[in-house]
Parts: sequence; structure tokens; C-alpha cells
Amino acid sequence: MIELLFLSLDQNIAVSRSKPITLDDIFTLLSSAFLRGPSRFHKGSSSVSREVRAGITYVYLEFFTHLGSDWLVAHSYTMLSHCLSLLTSPRSTSTPSEAAFTRLCLGGHLLPRLLRRHFSETAQVAVARNLIVLLSTRMRKRTNQPQQGQSQLRGFAKSLRSVSSSEQLDEQATGSSNGGGTGEGGEEGNGGAGTVGASSGASGGNADDPNYLICCLDVLTEVIRWLDSSVAPILSPPSNLVDTLFDACLSHTSLGVRVAAAAVLRQLAIALPSQRVPLMNRCMSVLGSVTSADSISGHSLALGGLVAGSRLGELGIPCAKGKAFVPVY
Repeated sequence: MIELLFLSLDQNIAVSRSKPITLDDIFTLLSSAFLRGPSRFHKGSSSVSREVRAGITYVYLEFFTHLGSDWLVAHSYTMLSHCLSLLTSPRSTSTPSEAAFTRLCLGGHLLPRLLRRHFSETAQVAVARNLIVLLSTRMRKRTNQPQQGQSQLRGFAKSLRSVSSSEQLDEQATGSSNGGGTGEGGEEGNGGAGTVGASSGASGGNADDPNYLICCLDVLTEVIRWLDSSVAPILSPPSNLVDTLFDACLSHTSLGVRVAAAAVLRQLAIALPSQRVPLMNRCMSVLGSVTSADSISGHSLALGGLVAGSRLGELGIPCAKGKAFVPVY
């Protein structure tokens, strides 16, 4: 597979030797192989097998590794926006199982391996801030578009996963996503990521793709788990992680996004036990006044995750607080 990729790149070089090969050209080649598979190089089926997609994921890993830690740290926003933009194409999320496998390749293998291997603690804090920026930008696009779909309250009783929510994406939630859209990198003007995102997405797509948000939230959960108490800076402006999760993600129409956001809050309370009670108070305050089924579902998941996560810490929760949230239900 690697030989085919570089053979295609060599052919492009032969066509226009006077034109230098840019990062956008390489990203376009890799994203095309990831989304279109063997049809990029020879005649065959238009479907992409899991083996091919997993192989291109390893190609991405080797490519970023050869770029080096210094480049990855300096261009972390470019790297994150390009990788996440692969989830906005309908080719990668045509079925629930294919979308789950794509999230596993990107959010379960590629990004965690890169962030764990090449990023220091300070750089991981910066990555967390970039993920929050990507989330906020995505949700702002959602508010500017007409709302589509219905509440996916069905499946509310599914268990809350502590780190990954890939298996929690309900089939209805995934099936309602239409993919498409461009990447987010162009909005920051970092390293030409806007062109990369545009090349890897389909035109006219849905800016509110739950697979994009779920993968972003799952990676953020992993980063918080690694950083532990060092994650405190992302709670203050301009990041405002808690406000982003409460204002947008916990009320999202997709059950998978709500579960992923609840998992982030659960891990945040494990890393910073002092935040557990304030987060519980905020959840109970919303549940006492909200009437939307999606908001009730999301904040209930968050409250359940906060209570369940208290067993992993020595502080636990105040006895009176445990009695207070029972009448909410």
C-alpha cells in the first residue's frame, strides 16, 4: 500500500516537475486513499475494506512520525483538523459499522499514538485547547444551520463508557449523519489545513456530523486522562471546556455526542476531584428547569457519570449531595 501511494506521488511529480510538492498535495493523496481505497489506484470495487483503511492509518502514522515531534507540536492544529475532517466525508461514514471503524482508526489509534509518543505535557495541554476550538467552531456552524433529525432518547439506558464512546453511538444517530463538509483548519490559517479539509470532504455536507464530534470528544477524554491534574488550565478562558460541553454537547440531538460529552466530564472530575460537586450542581440545576428530551438525556448521563466516577477517587461525594440528586429523577 505504501508503495502504491508513493508510486502515485511519483507520477504526479513527473507530470509537473517544476511545481514543488506541498503538504496539501500529500494530505490530498493520503485522504483520497483513506476514503476511496483501491479505486484510487486501479479498477475495482468502490467499497473500502477495513484492511485497506487500517493500512492507510498506519501510513498516516509513519508519515507524521517522519515529520518529527517538533513539526507535530508546531502544527498540531493542522494535524488534528485534517485527521478529524476525514470523518466528515460520507465515504467514511456510509454505514454505522463503517463510521465506528473509522472513528476507531482515527480517534482510537492514530491520534492517541501520535499525542502520546510525540507530545510533552505542555504540548498536550495545547492540543486540548485546539480540540476545544474545533468543537466550538463545529457547534457554531450547527447553530447557523436549520436543525434536522429527531431526538435519539431511545437507548438511554446504555451504560456510560469511561473513556471511549465509540460503541455508544446509536444506529439511528449514525444513520442520520450525511457527512461532507470541509475541515476546520482554514479558519485558523494554520499550515494550509483549510485546503486539506476541503479536498477530503464532500461539498454540501452536514456541518453537524456527530461522528466528527464524538471522535473529537473521545480524544479529548484521553488527553485529560493522561494529563490528570495538569488539565486545569483548559477550564479557564479562553478555552472554557465546561461551558462548551454544557452549552452545546450535552443538549445535542445525537445520543452518541451526549454520551461522549458525559464521558469527558466524568474523566475531568476524576482528574480534578474539586470540580465534581460544582459539575453535579450545574447538572441538577439544568435538570430542574429544562424540558427538552435531549437536554434531560445529556445532563442525566453527565450526572450519572459524575456519581459513578466518584468511586475512583478518595474524596467521594458529600452524603447530602447524594440525597439531593435522587429527587431530581
